Amino acid sequence: MFPVLKHKGESDDDVLFQKNGVYELTEELYEDYEEDEDAHFHDILAKEVKNYICIGWTEYSAFKILYKVPTGEIYLESMAENKVADDKPIAGSLSELINKLYFLN
Repeated sequence: MFPVLKHKGESDDDVLFQKNGVYELTEELYEDYEEDEDAHFHDILAKEVKNYICIGWTEYSAFKILYKVPTGEIYLESMAENKVADDKPIAGSLSELINKLYFLN
């Protein structure tokens, strides 16, 4: 899920800017929605996507994992053309998501 690691000597901010880090993944997410002008809901989705930060992707299906900034909830990117994220969050917070992953094993 988390595509980067913090190395010795790096600050917390350095992790955000690594290749495949949160900043790069989120920029790609925003660009995907801004460039898709053919989509029926283009203007709505281009605005809605700004509520999310991409924090990684799922291992098997490569769905983007999205952190919703206003609520702190975690969602999977929707495959529906008219939505950014699925309707139901996969976790209520980042710590809940990490706990779910830990206790799955």
